Amino acid sequence: LESLKLLSISPIVLSLGNVAIFNALIAQEDLLGEQVTKLRQIFARRSTPDLAEFIVSVTLNNADMFSALMKLEGDASILDKALGVFSDLPEAKSAIEDLIKISTQLNTADVEVMIDLAELKAYEYHTGVVFSAYNEDYSKALAQGGRYNGLSASFGKARAATGFSFDLKFLSQAQ
Repeated sequence: LESLKLLSISPIVLSLGNVAIFNALIAQEDLLGEQVTKLRQIFARRSTPDLAEFIVSVTLNNADMFSALMKLEGDASILDKALGVFSDLPEAKSAIEDLIKISTQLNTADVEVMIDLAELKAYEYHTGVVFSAYNEDYSKALAQGGRYNGLSASFGKARAATGFSFDLKFLSQAQ
């Protein structure tokens, strides 16, 4: 956020999600790898009809929760509703509580916080909070990133980390 402010980009809309909710739901299911991939693709497309078709074709323990997750987006007040939906799933509840803390802290910043709990990001390595920063004068996200655990294991030592990226070429051309 500070980097965007240094570029005099304002106002900033920050979209927050938490992949841990989807992952907690998946952990409750007995799905094959290709079924999980298909479900991730359905969420990436935001296709409610495809989700309904998937739910009919596969037995899901938490079909109602998957359907609810697809629709949980809006301002930070949506998080209270999400707590009710996922109250019986401790990992999901914890992920929502993390978003409540973050959105509360951002209330003091000059940022409009939007929540999108169905946002999974294109990279499957994200494991927690994911975010994208937008401004109405730009056609795509200015910055995006998220939490990932264990990604560095292939380099020797697994660590939890949070990373983000800017599309510097896009920003320089757009300014």
